[in-house]
Order: sequence, then structure tokens, then C-alpha cells
Amino acid sequence: MPMYSYRYTDAEGGEFDDFQRMADAAHTTYNDRPCERTVQKASVRTQYGAGSGTDPIEMMSIALDNEGDIAEFRKRNPGTEISSDRRDRNFGVPIARSRSEKLRVLAMEGFVETN
Repeated sequence: MPMYSYRYTDAEGGEFDDFQRMADAAHTTYNDRPCERTVQKASVRTQYGAGSGTDPIEMMSIALDNEGDIAEFRKRNPGTEISSDRRDRNFGVPIARSRSEKLRVLAMEGFVETN
């Protein structure tokens, strides 16, 4: 589940971060104060396999937390492995089998690679 940054738009100002599902609408109020989501480029942390270029790449920061989001991800990214089995340690974590697949999925989900 991604974390979004917000700023309060009232006279007091200030900022906060909140974890939200990607499908959720941005907050317009928070703690009874008006706010707006700040514009920022998303980044992703990856975890590479044991050593060869064919090892899977886990895209950890775009892990999804429910079956509905996983189903929507599969529609947007057909063929990309992602587990919907809650007993699987990789539940909701997309697994890319190549760098090109990783970059395609990141672009489709609105992320940029930083490593």
C-alpha cells in the first residue's frame, strides 16, 4: 500500500503522510481540516534475486493488500506474477521476470525507478 504526502490548506498549514490504497480517492479533509495531496514522483525499492540476471525481482513498494486491488493489477499487467494467496509470503507483491517487465509494470502503475 503506498504512502501519500498531503499538506493542509488552512491558515495553520502543515503536512502529513497517509497510507492509502491506490484505488482510494485523495483526501480533501483530514482531522476536520482541509488538505490536498502533494505532487511528487513515486519511487520504488526492489529486491533482486540471489545472483543471476534471471532471478525474479520483487517490487516491494507497490505491494497490494487485498484481492480486489490484485485483480485490478492483473487486468492492467497481464502475465506479471502476483500472488493472491494470503498464506504466501509474497502476497500482493508483483514479481517481474526481467528488467523490461519491471520497467513496464512500474510505468503502468505510475512509479519511477530510483535504484
